[in-house]
Amino acid sequence: MIFPVSRLVSLLSHHFTLFPGDIILSGTPVGVGAFREPSVYLKDGDEVIVEIDGIGRLVNTCRVVGEE
Repeated sequence: MIFPVSRLVSLLSHHFTLFPGDIILSGTPVGVGAFREPSVYLKDGDEVIVEIDGIGRLVNTCRVVGEE
């Protein structure tokens, strides 16, 4: 990450109120998968899973949109 989490929270909290349970998504830089060997990209049917012990699990399935 370019900035530490504490800096992101500080910046965001100066612009709006953060509440318990709010989630801050920081993402990843564009092209990260291109620099792996071999290159890795998300494809139709892949799952992105985020899990926090004691809270739960969020699963999102990737789908190709607009391709026939």
